[in-house]
Amino acid sequence: MTSTVPPLPTGIVAFVLTDVEESTARWERTPEPMAGDLGRHLAIVDEVCARWDGRRAVEQGAGDSTVSAFARASDALAAAVELQRAMATEAWAGTDPLRVRVAVHAGEVHVDAVGRYQGPTMNRAGRLLQAGHGGQTLASTTAIELGRGGLDDAVHLVDLGPHRLRGIDEPVGIVQVTPDGHQASFPPLRTAGTAAVTLPHPDSSLVGRADDLRVLADLVDRHRVLTIVGAGGCGKTRLAIELAHETIGRFPHGAVWVDLAPVTGTEAVAATVAAAVGLHSSAEVTVERIVSHLADRSMLLVVDNCEHVIDRAATTIAAVQASCPRVQVVATSREPLALSDEVVWRVPSLGTPTEADGGDLLDTDSGRLVVERIRRVLPGYDVDGEDRAALAEVCRRLDGIPLALELAAARIATMPPRELAARLSERFSLLAGGSRDSVARQRTIEASVAWSYQLLEPDEQRAFRWLSSFAGSFTMAAAVHLLDDDRRAEDAVERLLRCSLLVDRRGPVRRLQMLEPIRWFARERLIEAGEADRALGRHLDGCIVAVRGLGAALEGAQVTVALAELDRDLDNFRAAMDWALHHERAADAARIVAAAPWFWIWRGRALEGQRWLRRCGPEVERLLEPAEVVDRWWAEAALRMNTSSPGWDEAVRNGVTSARARGDQGAEARFHVLRSLAQAFSDPHTVLAEADPLRARCRAAGDPYWAATSLVSESLAQITLGRFDLAVPLLDQLRDEAEAIGHPQLLADEISRRALVDRRLGRYDDVHRAAERIGHVTAELTEVNAQALVHAQAALVDVAQGRAAEVLDQMDALMRRHVDAGEYGYIPSIALPLIDALIDLGRADEAFDRFEPFWESFRQSLSWRLRMGNTRALVLHARGDVEAAGEAALEVLAEATEAANEHEVANAERLLGVIDRDAQRYARAEERLHRALEIQARLGYPQYIADLLEELAGIELDHGRPDAAAVLFGASASERTRAGVVRRICRQRTYEADVERLAGALDADRLAQGWARGACLELPDAVDLARRGRGRRRRPTTGWESLTATEVKVAALVADGRTNPEIADALIMGRATVKTHVSTILRKLGLTNRTQLAAFVSEQRAG
Repeated sequence: MTSTVPPLPTGIVAFVLTDVEESTARWERTPEPMAGDLGRHLAIVDEVCARWDGRRAVEQGAGDSTVSAFARASDALAAAVELQRAMATEAWAGTDPLRVRVAVHAGEVHVDAVGRYQGPTMNRAGRLLQAGHGGQTLASTTAIELGRGGLDDAVHLVDLGPHRLRGIDEPVGIVQVTPDGHQASFPPLRTAGTAAVTLPHPDSSLVGRADDLRVLADLVDRHRVLTIVGAGGCGKTRLAIELAHETIGRFPHGAVWVDLAPVTGTEAVAATVAAAVGLHSSAEVTVERIVSHLADRSMLLVVDNCEHVIDRAATTIAAVQASCPRVQVVATSREPLALSDEVVWRVPSLGTPTEADGGDLLDTDSGRLVVERIRRVLPGYDVDGEDRAALAEVCRRLDGIPLALELAAARIATMPPRELAARLSERFSLLAGGSRDSVARQRTIEASVAWSYQLLEPDEQRAFRWLSSFAGSFTMAAAVHLLDDDRRAEDAVERLLRCSLLVDRRGPVRRLQMLEPIRWFARERLIEAGEADRALGRHLDGCIVAVRGLGAALEGAQVTVALAELDRDLDNFRAAMDWALHHERAADAARIVAAAPWFWIWRGRALEGQRWLRRCGPEVERLLEPAEVVDRWWAEAALRMNTSSPGWDEAVRNGVTSARARGDQGAEARFHVLRSLAQAFSDPHTVLAEADPLRARCRAAGDPYWAATSLVSESLAQITLGRFDLAVPLLDQLRDEAEAIGHPQLLADEISRRALVDRRLGRYDDVHRAAERIGHVTAELTEVNAQALVHAQAALVDVAQGRAAEVLDQMDALMRRHVDAGEYGYIPSIALPLIDALIDLGRADEAFDRFEPFWESFRQSLSWRLRMGNTRALVLHARGDVEAAGEAALEVLAEATEAANEHEVANAERLLGVIDRDAQRYARAEERLHRALEIQARLGYPQYIADLLEELAGIELDHGRPDAAAVLFGASASERTRAGVVRRICRQRTYEADVERLAGALDADRLAQGWARGACLELPDAVDLARRGRGRRRRPTTGWESLTATEVKVAALVADGRTNPEIADALIMGRATVKTHVSTILRKLGLTNRTQLAAFVSEQRAG
């Protein structure tokens, strides 16, 4: 009996699409393991499809991608989750795990005659797949709405908002689907006009408020600043969340949520806003930087819980309002911000039942809310007549205030509605008959929280009070630690959750939180009980324990997990340090910073870390243990070095001294490696001399991270010296060690420095691959510098490949982003492709005007003094200031020679040779160009060799040897074609003119034969050919060196002002002969009169 393949589902179909990340690079790098891994990937897809009643459409999917079809969206979503889980646990043959991007979409399709799905649904699914990253699963909101029931509790949905997919007019709602324990943070989606979306995703529905939302949405359209005002617990935050989700489609750059509730001091407001809008900077975060970052964006900025920092919040929002015309602000606060064009909307209570028997209970928003929340506690709850009346009374007593209603509903599991109503009636009798203004509503909320508090057992009340110590969210483990590790503590916390006095913030890691109105009440009770110092001191102790445990993981494979946990607790750390500094526990504040300096650095908060250490004061050292003193200086040195702050070298010296004092050789070695990272740019020879011993010391101390980091500084030293070829084996070793450790910072260091090397070695495809890869590697570090370096290298390649206009736009935007963020370390790297692009577009004057003011700062390190010095000379030459260009190149030549940087020596020699050639000083030009060629050939830098072959080919033409020129041009053209190079910065016109002259000097056959002969040569053979032709020269046909000895004498006498008769007498020749000589001289030199000739001769005498 033969089995038949089941038909493809038709009609409304759900699709799961997959695509392997970086598949091309894997095929190039490790083809055999990749073949096996790809086969296993397809097998996993088939196995998952079989389990969930799906079928892979083998007729579709190109390359390393797959398309699978399912009759039910729930099955498709479940299959996508299982697929990512299987991919994460598979033992792959390649050196890196195979990572796939997955997309899930559903819609109506039809199958064509050859069994392929067709229609708009497939287009949307394909574009959705392209938007994602390796390891990420994206689903359309359509698929989620149809199949949400197929997901278990261990899967988390993050609403990424609407995005415009390429080629699709209407925005598509996108949801990220993340299984427990899987990567949850990814770079921005690859969508047209990618929207930033950081909105909370509430776990309960919004009951009522439809009319309120319509009003608010209209106000957002008509006013720059909308402040939602009301008492704590009235539903401001929930309304703002829903409003943002409803209106996000109006803003091309999306919506950003800023929660100020955990902020403990006004100075942290700007940092919190900056982090929310994606401004991660090692520089000082200021309102001005935030405004500059947002200036060109069209987005919704939601600032929640402004009341306790209202002045600073208002100042920040006012600055955005004044300078960011397309940013709309929605704020929530207990009082207005008092800004111009601010519209204030006060939150009304939910409507309450009016009928005594509760007949209209479910016709009112408050009635529907309380019943829905009861059903969450008691599924299947049905409201009978008596309960209706009791619940109606509850709604009236609580004035329709959402938080109060939720607290009351949480008690239904243990207290029937009639008893609940009776107790509330007794509790709230003092409020009966009062007004319904905001003060009365606030009293109602406080009374409802107090009522819930009084119903707690004593141990629950204590837990409630002490948990107010947390700022923001916290883990169950942290809560138990705070409560003295009492075995009953977890039970008490769970009971607070059931009573809605805590909320469960479910996500990749379970975290709990007190809503702000409840936390304020709990903190007051904590103070009244006299327990504040003990509780907050215990909270500080817990923060130290947490940050030390996580800080230790920052140099290992679990760095991204540790960073995510530290992120979640940042508000707790800030609150704990602030309390410590006000309670004579400065040493503990220093311990928190010192335990995890890389957290502050990799999250763009290095200056904040420095500020905390500075607030601890210099005397803090005597309060620390010797090992802690070492840690303190380590943090000081790392933070200062990252921000280029003065004093980093002193911090290193102090750290070395402290480490030696306690015999910590490993720490001492780390300090030296840290210093070498900066020293590589200014004193590379010392770094190279010390690298091997330092690395051995790190290995002896069992410190693989800093042993690998020493390879970073050693490769940087070789790069500073122009020895990109010698950096290759170091980077190979760094790659192996980085992969073994599994650390993204080390991987980013290798990728970024490799891009520098690959560009010099002419591996342009590898540079572009690095630009694609760097974003994935650094996605969870939020460090922009390494990315900028790689993108700048790719941009230099793009200019050479004819894309100068695109590079100008891209690098201008990148430059603005770095300047806005105060990240100046890689400004020179970004400047290089900008300068090349401007020169290539004929805008050399603009290049000079834009970057000359930066020159003094570029000169601060040897590396940039040489590299940017040659670039500056090139700009001067391109704008016609030849004398200044020559002086600048000679200055670089002298310093590069002293520093033994042969590559920059050769670059300076080339430009000086170009200047000589243009001035028709052919012999000197040839000498310089050959010296440069010998160096670049020895180093093995193909495109630099091609530059020189083209110049030497031009000199062959200048000397009347077009056949030799054709061969050299052909050899260069072959290398240019291999690398896709079509532009020669500053020399494109000269090249084109030389090729045109060559075509005029040779017939088509001779030109083609010579060009083809050159194209067949390997570069070393072409260099050898150029070398053999050196010195075998006829006199050139033009230029000063084309003049005969007699013509040189005639020209000199013309320059001295002699007439033809006077020259004839001086040289004993006929006047007609003198006239002929003068005409010949003018023709050879391309001049038209004696005045020009006199000036030309004066130049020759001077030069």
